[in-house]
Amino acid sequence: MALDHSRLLAASLTVALFGGVSCSTTNSDPATEPNPSSGTAPNAGMPATTPAAAVAAQDPQGLEAARRKALVEKYLEVGQRLRAEGKLDAAMMELLRAKELDENNEQVRNLIAAVSAEQGNPVGTALSFHDEQERLAQIQADRRRSAVNEKLQVARDQMASKNYAGAVDSLRLANLDIEVATEQDWGSLPAQVVSLKTEAEKKLDEQMRSKQEELSQQLATKLREEFEANQSRRRAQVDALLQQGQLAFANRRFTFARELSSKALELEPNNAVAIELQEASIKASRDDMADSYYNEKAREIRKMLEAMEELKVPQTDVLRMDPETWAKAVRRKDTNVGPETINPEDKALFERVRTEMVGRLTLTEENGDYIEVKNNLSRITGVPIIITPEAREVIGSESLKVVIELVNPISLENFLNHMVKRSTNLAWTVRHGAVVIGNKSQASGALESNTYDVRDLVFKRTQFLPPRIRDIPSDTDSGDTPRTGGEGEDKVAFVELDQLVSNIKEATDLKYWEGEGVDLKPEDQGYLVITCSREMHQRIRTVMEDMRRFATSVVTIDAKFLTVSRNFLQEVGVDFRGLGGAGNKGDVATLDDVTNGLINNSSRGLDNNGTADPAANPVSGAFYNDGGDGDVRARTENVFTDPVNSALSSNGGLTFGLTYLDDLQIAAILRAVQKSSNAELVNSQLLSVMDQERGHVAIINQTSFVRDFDVEVAQASFIADPKVDVIQDGLVLDVRPVIQQDRKYIILDLQPTVAELVQPIPTFTTSLGASTLPVTMQLPTLTVTSFATTAKVPDGGSVLLGGLRQMLQVDRKSSVPLLADLPLISFLFKLEGSVDESSSLMVMVRAWITDLHEFSQGK
Repeated sequence: MALDHSRLLAASLTVALFGGVSCSTTNSDPATEPNPSSGTAPNAGMPATTPAAAVAAQDPQGLEAARRKALVEKYLEVGQRLRAEGKLDAAMMELLRAKELDENNEQVRNLIAAVSAEQGNPVGTALSFHDEQERLAQIQADRRRSAVNEKLQVARDQMASKNYAGAVDSLRLANLDIEVATEQDWGSLPAQVVSLKTEAEKKLDEQMRSKQEELSQQLATKLREEFEANQSRRRAQVDALLQQGQLAFANRRFTFARELSSKALELEPNNAVAIELQEASIKASRDDMADSYYNEKAREIRKMLEAMEELKVPQTDVLRMDPETWAKAVRRKDTNVGPETINPEDKALFERVRTEMVGRLTLTEENGDYIEVKNNLSRITGVPIIITPEAREVIGSESLKVVIELVNPISLENFLNHMVKRSTNLAWTVRHGAVVIGNKSQASGALESNTYDVRDLVFKRTQFLPPRIRDIPSDTDSGDTPRTGGEGEDKVAFVELDQLVSNIKEATDLKYWEGEGVDLKPEDQGYLVITCSREMHQRIRTVMEDMRRFATSVVTIDAKFLTVSRNFLQEVGVDFRGLGGAGNKGDVATLDDVTNGLINNSSRGLDNNGTADPAANPVSGAFYNDGGDGDVRARTENVFTDPVNSALSSNGGLTFGLTYLDDLQIAAILRAVQKSSNAELVNSQLLSVMDQERGHVAIINQTSFVRDFDVEVAQASFIADPKVDVIQDGLVLDVRPVIQQDRKYIILDLQPTVAELVQPIPTFTTSLGASTLPVTMQLPTLTVTSFATTAKVPDGGSVLLGGLRQMLQVDRKSSVPLLADLPLISFLFKLEGSVDESSSLMVMVRAWITDLHEFSQGK
């Protein structure tokens, strides 16, 4: 139908075209011509009528004929083309359509006859479009039936070859063809297709089940083989683990044997050998654990002792570095000036100048002409010597002569040096295979500019001030320097930048730097930009290397504060006391008429309000009552008012009590104590300071104390607000080393300080104004030992400072007069004590130089 529509459209377009042409040739209607007198077009405002519409309205019969004619021509054109392409059936259809439109068209008839003949139809057969359509429909039906029969045969062949899946697919396609063409008479074909399809599907199901069973059998066989392989591999692993476990058990490696047996049981839980090996390993491990524990503990204790011994030896190396890291640092090259390249020929000639000797000769004003001397030297030594024209001008202008008397031979180098020293404008060098005597610029060669980093030399070093521990804090402290130490206000550089420039010029050649083109310019950032010859660059590097040796030298100071003390205490005495008082045995015997000191101070406050029974009177040591008019009471307590010792306490020792109860009651107490103590306290500090720097090391204890109180009045009440301050004690070593130029001696400015705070801090109690509440202030006592000296020690030497010694010898005796002089019993009526104490404080300082340059060279 789409083809018919397209053809009708083409015909319509053809008719429209023809109609347009015919309309264009028709005469115009007088009624539609414009009226020149009116000035407007006729039918203005009305839709225009096309020529074709006008023709159709006038001649509808002619338009239909034109359309038919155009269609016929179009069908003829298409039919001829299809015939030429060999599509006879399609061409016949087009020609039959043209015949229906124009039965009398001779050209159409002839073409139909020709095409019919080509199709093989008998001559003279009458054809119509309807007949042709029926014929084509029959052909299509036959083709469909043939296709279904072909697919049915293919399915039978596939079933014969047991390709049931392909047969089912072919039959499904055949059934689909039958279902599509429902208007066609298929006969018995649908029943055959359905029957054969049912059989094919049945056999396909049987085939699939057979293949599934086969695959299941193959999979089961494969799983069985893999299981057997795993079992074999597991048995091999278990056997290997058990063998290793038995070997470990034989070597008393019970823990390892237990681990191996556990792994074997994980692989084979019911293995009897693995179970037995595990149980035996556990039992043996438990039995061996005690020995292993003791051995391990012994090793740990030994390691702890070794570590403690290492702690006793302090680290004294000033510089320690990994060898590889240090080697990498040493291999770094100086990037200021590149390596000096010398011509091998010039190098050999320079070596010859150094070794060639000039024999005895005498040169005076008469025979010491420069040119003649040069020629004689060249002839004697064989070394080519050239004097430049500039040097000849200097020689001529200054009338220079060579005056020398050689008693012994000297080297040619020294002789040339003597020649050029006759003038400050002459110099010599080796260049291009000859010795050249010229002015300074010619001898120095080409000028080069290089930048030198001198920040390490001009770096301003901080001076560190030590803590102040010599004074007790007060309100009058200036506060200029913090008590905990700090940084000095002025930083000191090893050398100032301007001074460094002057030193380099003076150390090389002042006259040289007055020459033209050379320059030595400092930069603010710590760099030097130098323009000079390569030889002068080498000399500058040498000077700066020497300066860096001093700038980077480190002085290590080992200061030891040594305190040696020897103390002895002995105290022996007998007291008669202890009778009476609550809870004592025997009769109550107190001394009623002896007070606690408010009247006659006979007991010095040691009884009622002292160490005796506070609820009773002073107790007696001897008591006798004859039952008559009176009794006798007595006591002796030979107590030292002040302790005899300062370092050792008299507490401890032997205290022996004896009580006799009868008519005469006696209680005696024997006290005897003897103590000795020898101590050596060493406090060592290791301090590393750079040359000419000030440094310190401090070991400080800080103790808070109440220094004072502020009184605040609030509502007629007084409140004491304490002022808390901090006092410092400990050790401080303040030092500043200076290395001498020969590097053999070190000058040390030393100020060691030792401050000891008396503990506990003494207190003072008072009241504030009208307030009755007491306040307690602390009055610290600080013992300070300080030295300030300058010592010169050799490198690695030691110096002993101080030697402050304190000695205390006390012999004290307290006795009862007359009774202490009686023979035999005098011991019972006296108390004797002796103390011998001595202490010595010494400061030993050892200093040595660590040269980083020599360290890098492995010296």
